[in-house]
Amino acid sequence: MIILIICILVNVIVAIIFKLFPKYGIDNLQAIVFNYITCLIVGSFQLGEFPIPEDFISRPWFPYVCFLGLLFIFGFNLNALSTQKIGISYTALIQKLSLIVPTSVAILFFDESLTQWKLAGIIGAIIAIILIQLPSTKPGHAESVFKKYTLLIIGVFLVAATIEVLLFYLNVKGISTGSDIAVVSSIFGIAGFVGLLIMIGQIAMKRSTFKFKNVVAGIVLGIPNFYSIYFLLYLLADDWEASVLFPMNNVGIIAFSALIALIFFKEKMNLFKWIGLVLAIISIILISS
Repeated sequence: MIILIICILVNVIVAIIFKLFPKYGIDNLQAIVFNYITCLIVGSFQLGEFPIPEDFISRPWFPYVCFLGLLFIFGFNLNALSTQKIGISYTALIQKLSLIVPTSVAILFFDESLTQWKLAGIIGAIIAIILIQLPSTKPGHAESVFKKYTLLIIGVFLVAATIEVLLFYLNVKGISTGSDIAVVSSIFGIAGFVGLLIMIGQIAMKRSTFKFKNVVAGIVLGIPNFYSIYFLLYLLADDWEASVLFPMNNVGIIAFSALIALIFFKEKMNLFKWIGLVLAIISIILISS
């Protein structure tokens, strides 16, 4: 449980850092590229040597890692577009609701347990995420947003869900273990390499300008971002059921983020958000019981 709390906290830190990017005029793509490079460095310190093995192409996890690396950088750009079009709150809501997919896969195809309390907790977690994250808007606004950007919303949801399912699959099939830093580092390495090519192309075409502050932002982001994935894989390898881990992790991130926003960013909390926070706590208790 301590590792799960730490996993939730590092994810919240990542969310806070992203939230501060617009305030300091940080270029998202440049920061995310240096974030991935930082993740490689963190992996090196964690392992005591360069984390990507020379024969990584022949490793059984290589095709999965390549696909995940591409998903990471593609998902970043998709999330950035979604944030611009439908806002941060809606984008975060869609991402966290992706828990539905790995939870369902784990129960339906990998025979994970499903009790009445656990089912009630999972449903409660989904409702809590919606109540906490759905922004206060005029009646009909949410419906119009989802209708106008249906394909974009489906894309954000599917990318987030696919990443979670693949991370679960790697562990449940024994293709990699939670302590396999090479897997985590390789994912970030491939995402960073592809992102670096895109970044260089944008700078060469003068679509963006390189600034050192983006490097600093990437370094600050990279440290917690590495552990957000590492601890998730660690917990899966430590016999945590995906149908328990993903709902608790996602609703925990949303709940903690809301509290941080209230305390440090003075964001207003309406009745629905307070109900969502209470429901989030109840859901975590039910799922873990």
